Amino acid sequence: MEILLGIKIKDLPKEIRPREKALRIGVDKLSDEELLAIIVASGIKNHSAKDIARELIDQQLDIANLPSITMPKLLIIPGISRYKALLLMAIFELYRRLDAKKESTILINPQDVYNRYKKYGLADKEKCLLIGVSSKRMLLFEQTIYIGTSEGILFSPKEIIRDVLLNNGRHFIVIHNHPDGQLFPSQDDIVATAILAKEARKFDLELLDHIIITKDGYFSFQEADFLKNNKNL
Repeated sequence: MEILLGIKIKDLPKEIRPREKALRIGVDKLSDEELLAIIVASGIKNHSAKDIARELIDQQLDIANLPSITMPKLLIIPGISRYKALLLMAIFELYRRLDAKKESTILINPQDVYNRYKKYGLADKEKCLLIGVSSKRMLLFEQTIYIGTSEGILFSPKEIIRDVLLNNGRHFIVIHNHPDGQLFPSQDDIVATAILAKEARKFDLELLDHIIITKDGYFSFQEADFLKNNKNL
């Protein structure tokens, strides 16, 4: 474990300061302490922002428990002012609300998926979304994995599988739109879906559906029995 007590973040080499590091390589590459240090922003004498971040995590034993911390607990940590405590409480409250929203979203059938994502049918560029769901079809995560041009996108099964695994998912749905209004899948869509379903099974993952959305409606590979009929591919 690195020891930073008494060392100001501004005295650290620029390449390892949380803010500079985030700008250089992205926030997703930062540790829990470094992410919290960016929010804490500044420290006090003998306590850097990163020291304060570490004490925040230690106070709750684990980063996963942070959203349940109380204002009084925050205020006893050296360097946490009422303003910083309020900022942290607001962030944790947003997290709880987003988490509750995900848990309440159930995508039982293709119509549910279309109702939630039909706005993509109005986009002028192709977008591809990856949706992770639980065994009970509750939304676990959603992310845009491609934004293409008006002429299309590159559909990569290997990258989709990687993203599912990185999100600790098992069941997933792929969605993409056709800006030209063509409701039915292209030959490339059909081939890519077959490959994706086959590759997913190698990792004990399941492609539940691939849905194409246009301004006028949707096409579901599940409803077309494509996935069921191609399990032996």
